[in-house]
Amino acid sequence: MEKKYNASLNYSKQRYLELLKLKYSQEKVFSSEEESELSDYSSVLDGHLDWETREQYLQLLEKLINGKIDTFKFCIEFEKRNELNGEVFDSLEANFLLLSPHEKSVKFSDFIIEILDFCYSHSEIFESDIPAEKFDLYEAEFRGSIEKIYLKIQKFLEE
Repeated sequence: MEKKYNASLNYSKQRYLELLKLKYSQEKVFSSEEESELSDYSSVLDGHLDWETREQYLQLLEKLINGKIDTFKFCIEFEKRNELNGEVFDSLEANFLLLSPHEKSVKFSDFIIEILDFCYSHSEIFESDIPAEKFDLYEAEFRGSIEKIYLKIQKFLEE
């Protein structure tokens, strides 16, 4: 699921619930404005799930930074964590169970998206047929980039 959302959204559980019920009712044609608004609400909920599972994400980041996990396994585990959140998200929406987002959840989710983007790119490199020395250089760059994001996350969490 795409996690970017409209920053001007005034989050309302009641409105989110109305939109979900409208979507699933099939009684009325869902307008593009309503669809966009629902997408914004969904992105907020999805981002909040990243926040709720931040400790698991942070543990994976620490394993990578401390050399306890290789980059390929890190990406698999990181993507798996995100997929599990996606399953919870789908279940929450399907059952009309909505959460109130934490004020830091959106920014934290942006960090997760950034790391996932690196992982998706890394997977493409891993699957390509590049020489070992170039791959080693890319691995070092990948670790360095992830470490920079991790430091930004640490600073953000301390604010």
